Amino acid sequence: MRPASSQRGYALLAALVVTALAAVFAAAAVAAVSARQSIVGADVANVRAQAGVKQALARVCLELRRHPAALEGTLSSSGADAGDVAWLANWVAADAGAGMVWPGVTVQIEGSCGAARKRLSAVLQLRAEPVPQGLVTAADVELQAPLRVTGSGLYCGGCLRGREWLELGSVDPADGVHGDVWSLVGVHALGGVWAAGEETHAGPQAGWEYPCDTDMDTGDNEVSPFVAPPDASLLVALRDAAVDPGAALHDGTLDLAELPLSPPPSVAAGAWDDGYVVVATTAEGAELRLTGERPPGACPVVLVVLGDAAIGEPGQPTAFDGALLVLGSLRVCGTSTLRGHLFARDLLVSAPLSVEIAGDWRLRQFAGLASAVLESLDGP
Repeated sequence: MRPASSQRGYALLAALVVTALAAVFAAAAVAAVSARQSIVGADVANVRAQAGVKQALARVCLELRRHPAALEGTLSSSGADAGDVAWLANWVAADAGAGMVWPGVTVQIEGSCGAARKRLSAVLQLRAEPVPQGLVTAADVELQAPLRVTGSGLYCGGCLRGREWLELGSVDPADGVHGDVWSLVGVHALGGVWAAGEETHAGPQAGWEYPCDTDMDTGDNEVSPFVAPPDASLLVALRDAAVDPGAALHDGTLDLAELPLSPPPSVAAGAWDDGYVVVATTAEGAELRLTGERPPGACPVVLVVLGDAAIGEPGQPTAFDGALLVLGSLRVCGTSTLRGHLFARDLLVSAPLSVEIAGDWRLRQFAGLASAVLESLDGP
């Protein structure tokens, strides 16, 4: 009997050992799974925090595109993002280095998701969109009245007729828009240039009267990259940022004097001088008439016309600061002054027109017409 009892004792002891080992292994497995879940959770939190700071940088770029004069500001995820991801972005004007052409900002962003923390630092440069810069047409220009341009050349994607009506430059004849390509202002056309019915680059004395002009006959024309119409992304951004013109737009006429003198509170969170955007659409076969004179001290307006337009009316001056982008044809019907950039598909000047580009226009860009370019990045 004793041997049998001993065997049963050993069996019981073995079962207890096996049970204990199983419990140890089970506990170890549970601990490993928990640790793995913690690691996975931490990885997910890190990824989400990293995505948060990148989203914050994109939001800052969008804000600066809409308001390039806002060289100091703060944005946060409060009320804008769902979930437990939070971020805070601050930016200030970057130190202007030697030879710095475009304004810049230094951005600091902190993001979190649970216990995960991410930081990002960046320097952004606010450059102008490809269009408009200066006086630009995608196709032809016909002058039947004086056209005076200061600070810019005339960049033409077609032909210019009526060169004798054009006055370029002022005290400083430098090309303030594309000075890296042409040192002095001139007409730069993909087609030909005509003055008094004669092509200026034909005949034995070709070009002597307008030595700074270039066209299809000169062999040194580099204007092609500068005369493309606004691309779709720019138009979408401008449309998204546009404000309602309200009563200023009535029966196919936009009265510039009736537009708000400053950006609406919903658009401008501070005393920014880059103005606001207005987008108007015309029906096929119709044109938008632009009239009125913005009073002194009024903020700039970036006016986008999706179609044809006519500016000015006989006997009444039309003037404003900002930019005018006309995707169709533009006719000048009365004395008009634009202190800023002008783009049109084609241009007919039947009354005096003045286009003035400020010497420091790169440092005072208008709403919607700046693009935030990443100069440096330190972070995830």
